[in-house]
Order: sequence, then structure tokens, then C-alpha cells
Amino acid sequence: MSGPSTIVLPGIVAHLERFLRPLAATSGDGVEIHQDDRGTTVSACEGRHAATITTRTAGSLEPILVDPAALAAADPSHPVKLYRLSPTSGAIVQASGELATVTITPGKLPRSARDITDVVEGEIASGSTRAVFELDPRHLLAVAEAIIAIGAEKVTVSIAPRWNVLACMAETADVAVSFLVAGETFTAPDAGEPGAAVDGDDPLAFTIGERKQTTRQSAGSRKPTAAPDLRLDDLPF
Repeated sequence: MSGPSTIVLPGIVAHLERFLRPLAATSGDGVEIHQDDRGTTVSACEGRHAATITTRTAGSLEPILVDPAALAAADPSHPVKLYRLSPTSGAIVQASGELATVTITPGKLPRSARDITDVVEGEIASGSTRAVFELDPRHLLAVAEAIIAIGAEKVTVSIAPRWNVLACMAETADVAVSFLVAGETFTAPDAGEPGAAVDGDDPLAFTIGERKQTTRQSAGSRKPTAAPDLRLDDLPF
């Protein structure tokens, strides 16, 4: 490189370390940055956990790897500027306003780290996913923080496509929690379906269909049967 260059990244890259932290085995090589005439791409992969951030900021930068912890020191509310001083070193402005040294490694993330991302992105692009809907990310953030706060180590996530709801459930020895994150759009099931929603805005309201009349009469509506005429000679004693 001929001299120092500035790589402008979106502020969200400061959250990647937090995203990777539970499994940050690749700390030091965990974030790949690449620029071409189409824009800037920031990739982070850890097993099946992956994030891809793209912007329209064009440039000419062969893929490099940086430590996600270095990016975490930046202010996420502003664009992050990575000053590349040499092929293997750079600097970043921290949230405090001070400059911090960043180690840069030329190269890409391992191919295996991208495989699952490519498979998932391909499945989404093909339209073969069973349920896709939009969520307010602030609900996801609140759910994640609440589940972590109770000390849960695992969370079960399920999609209820009929109600356009993402269910997040977790349990510890002391408490069990269930969060339902509603999608931004909702179409009520057909009125003829059993348990169809009365109001599309309230997926917990149901209509219970009337029972079909049966030919069997209830005990209270039966007509009494006339007692047979008995004579004293008919008795067995």
C-alpha cells in the first residue's frame, strides 16, 4: 500500500463482538472486511452463527481480518473509521475519542465458516423457507436481554406461521418464561377454520363452533315410557 487509508464502516459493526462473544473461538480473526466497486462487506461467522453487513460505500480493499473486540470499542451510533497504517496495523477511534491500535491480518475467513451462511442465504433466495415475516428488532433485543437476565443458558425459538408469531421460551430452576413476538403484518385465518381468530389483532381470541345436534336426546327431554300393566299373578313371588 502506498500510504494510510481510511475504511468507513457502519456503526453496527461495534455489536459484532457481543454477537460472537459466547463462541468467540476466532477472536482475533473474527471479522472479515472487503471493499470493491459494489460496496463494503463486513462478515462475521462462528459455527452456524453468522452476520453479514453491507453498505454502498465503494472502495478497493482486498479482504482483511480484524478482531471483533477492536471494533467493539467504537461508538455504534456513528460510522466507524478504521485507519489502515500498514498492511498489518491500523487504528480506530474509540467511543471515548481516543485512538486505539488494531491488528490487521490480510486474508479471508475460513471457507467452512461461510458454508452455512451460503446455504441459508440460498434457501431464502429460492423462496423455499416455510414462514417469512417482519419483526420489530427492539422486541428481539428486549427478549434476549430478559432471558439472559434470568440466567437461562438456552432458549427455544419456534415460529407459529398461522399467527405470524415468533415464540421464545426458556426455563431455569426458578422461573419459566415465554415471549411471543408478533409479526408486523397479520392475516387472520379463514372464518370457517376451527378456532379461527375473531379479531386479526388478537391471536388469542378464538371462536368455538357450536356442537352439531345429534339424534340422541338428552335425559331431561325424554318422554317417560308408560309402565306396563301388572297383575298380582305375574309376580315371581
